[in-house]
Amino acid sequence: MGKKKDKKGESATSGPAEGNDVEAQDSSPTESTLPQVPATGSGSFEVTAEPTPPESIHSARSDPKTIRTPPRGPRPPRGTSHDRTPRSSWEHRGRGPLKVIVAAVLLVAVAGIVMEFTMFCSPYRAIYGTCDPLRKTTMARPIEVVVTGAGGKTGGHVFRKMLASPETFAPLGIVRTYASKVALVAATGASNSQVTVIDLAGPYGRTALTSVLAGYKALVIGTSAKVKPTGGTDPVTKRPMLGFPDGQPYMVDWLGQRQQIDAAKAAGVPHVVICSSMGGTNATHMLNSFGREARSMKSRGMLWWKKRSVKYSVGGGILWWKRKAEKYLVDSGIDYTIVHPGGLLDESGGRRSLLVGVDDKLMEGPARTIPREDVAEILLQSVLHKEFRNLSFDLVSRPDSGAKVATDYVELLQSLQGASNDYSLGVIPDHDAEIVEAEAEYATVQ
Repeated sequence: MGKKKDKKGESATSGPAEGNDVEAQDSSPTESTLPQVPATGSGSFEVTAEPTPPESIHSARSDPKTIRTPPRGPRPPRGTSHDRTPRSSWEHRGRGPLKVIVAAVLLVAVAGIVMEFTMFCSPYRAIYGTCDPLRKTTMARPIEVVVTGAGGKTGGHVFRKMLASPETFAPLGIVRTYASKVALVAATGASNSQVTVIDLAGPYGRTALTSVLAGYKALVIGTSAKVKPTGGTDPVTKRPMLGFPDGQPYMVDWLGQRQQIDAAKAAGVPHVVICSSMGGTNATHMLNSFGREARSMKSRGMLWWKKRSVKYSVGGGILWWKRKAEKYLVDSGIDYTIVHPGGLLDESGGRRSLLVGVDDKLMEGPARTIPREDVAEILLQSVLHKEFRNLSFDLVSRPDSGAKVATDYVELLQSLQGASNDYSLGVIPDHDAEIVEAEAEYATVQ
């Protein structure tokens, strides 16, 4: 019996000394590791091996360091009960979905950069033929501009040029009659929603224009009274009589433009551009005589024998009323650009070198004219570039020499050296002159 017990003790004490630690720790306690209790009646018992505490059996599972540290030695085959190698979330979830997400994010980022660069550069490619990222006049969306007088010649050129650059401008043309709208839509290919009919000099012109201007970034005023033959011959000059049958300058160039300026201010439009005319410093300029009429009236004396006939003139004076509207804009507090072109020519633009000046000094030189298309281009550039803001200047062109014409319009302003037209020069009609014109206009309507 003793020998048998020794053999059992040897078998109990001579367990596996080598092998995987995790395998030994994970195995459940067997019969050989338990104490041998003698049968009933025996006076003593012999413990052949120390029992392993239960907490030590599971210590490998409860210790976080053991879980994170993979075991040394050969890894047991998968599918066995001893395959308890810890895995990271990367291994569990796989790399495929993460790669797809990263690739999608990168693709969206690259597409956004390309689109932004294209939108930033497109106005400069259209104007300059290249992209200059240092300029800060381009906006992410087209500039919304209202062009009044779009049915006329110069205003029509501005409207067409803006329509030709939809990535830069979103123009709205204003005309006076429905017939003008139909003609403008047919000539330019604009949609009906891009042209609106408003009588700007009428009693509801300001209200209607204010509602239209909401949200727009600029207003280009291209309205002007038009000189036309009125029939007959001037007895002094022997030339055809010229006048303003479609509206006197007092109504169109003063009241009409004043209502446009008031509407822009009420609607919060930040920039107003006016196309005016040179010659405003000369009170006796020939253009002021067109449409001028001599009249007479009895003075308002208390006694009939003291009443006498008073002679006066009404109508015409187009440069005077234009200058009054310009001064009104300068004093309004809105950012402005006022362009005084010389004699307007109906020929193609982009072929002549342009000159700028102030206070009609350019009229002393040989260059006194300019194509309408070149004027329209300057008005368009005034909306694009902040360097044109709060300036009033004259504009003419040299004769067409066939040489290449410079298109850096910002550099064109450098010759001004910060100068602007002086509105203390010339004639600006006062309140009394305005009353006379208003009474004459009222008598004509009656």
